[in-house]
Amino acid sequence: MKVIALTGSIGSGKSTVADLLEQLGAVVIKADEVARTARRALAKEICRLTPQSCPGGKLDDSKLAEIIFSDDDARQRVEELIHDWVRRYISQEIKRQRSLRRPPKLLIVETPLLFEKAWDPGFDGVLVVTADDQERMKRVAQRSGLSEAQFKARDRLQISQSQKAKLADWLIDNSGSREDLRRKVNDWFIEVIDEDKA
Repeated sequence: MKVIALTGSIGSGKSTVADLLEQLGAVVIKADEVARTARRALAKEICRLTPQSCPGGKLDDSKLAEIIFSDDDARQRVEELIHDWVRRYISQEIKRQRSLRRPPKLLIVETPLLFEKAWDPGFDGVLVVTADDQERMKRVAQRSGLSEAQFKARDRLQISQSQKAKLADWLIDNSGSREDLRRKVNDWFIEVIDEDKA
């Protein structure tokens, strides 16, 4: 079983790539989805760290987002708590998949902060998805309604696309059409699966 990390900057289309790989037969673990589960599991601890994100004693994700994108200390404390939980979960899931009688040929871990958090539980390589900056900003505005300033603030919290590209084992550029992306993902999937046969 190959375990590949999938990452990219905000709006690059890494989730779309993950979905296309899943359709091709890969098992996909999405760190953002695991983090949402972690936020619910750790709500009491997060409320203790950032009481202002918990009006009435209940965690409010939008208030938490405001805090972590404006207060570096709060962001680091909350991220450390959540990332530890997420890492443990994903590491356990990789072990579980490996232990199956018929493990999948390819397991993808989609993780936005792979390089920023310097985490590697034994990946066999890193696939980075890139896209033109204007295209990324347009996608994020359509998807989340973020303004240009909000997009840039979030983008600055990650290392640049060019740095990620230098650290990649494989690159997929997602600046074109959905059909173009589907072809590139399909080609990459075949290449990686065929490496095992060589």
